[in-house]
Amino acid sequence: MARILHIIDSLSGAGPTRSLRASVQYLEMLGYRHQHELLTLRKPNYPPALVRARQAGITIYQAPGKEVASDLIAAAELVEVHYWHNPAFVEFMAGHWPAHRRIAWFHVLGRHAPQVISAELLGAFDAVMVTSALSLELPALTAASHLRGLVEVVPGLMEPDRLDALPAEPHDGFVVTYIGTANATKMHPDFVAMSALANIPEARFVVCGTTDPGVLEAEAERLGVSQRFEFRGYVENIRPVLATSDVFGYPLCEDTWATSEKSLQEAMLAGIPPLVFAHGGIADIIRNGQTGLVVKSAAEYAQALEYLYRNPGERARLGKNARACVQREFDGRRVAGRIESLYQRLMERPRRDIPPVLEDLTAAERFARYMLPADTRFHRSLHALPGRLAVTADRELAASSAPAARGEGGIVQFRNACAGDPDLLGWSGLVLAGLGRWEQALFEFTRALEQPPRSWRRAWYCAVAHCRVHGRVASGNLLTAALELAASAGLEPAEFEQLSRQAGQPQPEFFPL
Repeated sequence: MARILHIIDSLSGAGPTRSLRASVQYLEMLGYRHQHELLTLRKPNYPPALVRARQAGITIYQAPGKEVASDLIAAAELVEVHYWHNPAFVEFMAGHWPAHRRIAWFHVLGRHAPQVISAELLGAFDAVMVTSALSLELPALTAASHLRGLVEVVPGLMEPDRLDALPAEPHDGFVVTYIGTANATKMHPDFVAMSALANIPEARFVVCGTTDPGVLEAEAERLGVSQRFEFRGYVENIRPVLATSDVFGYPLCEDTWATSEKSLQEAMLAGIPPLVFAHGGIADIIRNGQTGLVVKSAAEYAQALEYLYRNPGERARLGKNARACVQREFDGRRVAGRIESLYQRLMERPRRDIPPVLEDLTAAERFARYMLPADTRFHRSLHALPGRLAVTADRELAASSAPAARGEGGIVQFRNACAGDPDLLGWSGLVLAGLGRWEQALFEFTRALEQPPRSWRRAWYCAVAHCRVHGRVASGNLLTAALELAASAGLEPAEFEQLSRQAGQPQPEFFPL
């Protein structure tokens, strides 16, 4: 009986937690008797998830500290890291641990910031599982020669009894359901507007998932369509929701890190036709016109809803095909067989001392290196020569997408975890300035400027934000100090002259808006 230690950020109601639990259950069904232990890097953990993990026979250690974690790692035959980019995992990867065999189960696509699968990260694993075949095309993975023969596509798994025998139930209206994270870090930014654009008088849009408080509701109110939307928040039991759904509307943002998406799998298994954009790993699941409909624009999304409303026979055909696809491609027993095969191949290899990843760098420098080569903005912001190149990178950072700025593993989460890092504070200020939230941006820039070393760019952004909040006259001393720092930093004369001329009304090219 192999002793397998699973490492996860924290237990929640989200996909990675459910995939972990399902994989253990399917391995047990196939007769593979392992001793499964689970170490969470953080607390608190979601109580229902704790109960279900224990019911699956998993022994749980909740953020036990470095000494206990080291003992558990040393005793395990395999250490399986359920990885996505966030401060807890970055800290874990930078640590010194006893020799062990380490396998990654990546629950992200790995293409877009902040959820990037980098070469340096892959070097710290002995085997890899990715949740989408599209991840196999990543340059870092194709170049990782030490992983040849030790990479498997292992989609996120549904729990075996999640949707057994789910019949459709009679209901009023035409119900379009969304289940999942319900905010700008996951959803298409026009979700409410393009849903309401569909000319379907009896349409109801049911949204289940954690939302940014009041944001979607406010958008529906602004458009005068509140009566057509129902925002239920997080829903543990999705069976009655899916039993009364006609279409699964699941439009995600363009740079989503979504891969095998269990909520999408579950809707398909329930025979509900999905309507999606070809973003993230979704492009590897839905075949347009066969297992669902795939659109390219908000207008197409609304038109597709109208088409499905008018054609119940087509809804039934697509739903039937979707169900067959999930039963074939996401069969838990077959996927668990691939997991076990990878376990056995890795256990034939000796334990090794795994070097820490980016151990001696600042939090911002680590963040920037983790983003390479998919996103160079952070690296250029830190290391470009003074002047135009660095400010261009800052301008790009100010326009960061919601996932890169505020999503899991994004700028704001790392700034909150490492609040004394001046570069992370500065990036947070840039994002806030890009959103026009000048008072909050000023707070971040001021905090950043208090940390050594003093930077002319931080001083300049602080002066600009102060000017926006308090006016030019009140900001004169800050502007002068920023110009003096720029001169002492060796800013090119022409650029310094331009900055000086624009100091009176600071909205220059040197500020990234």
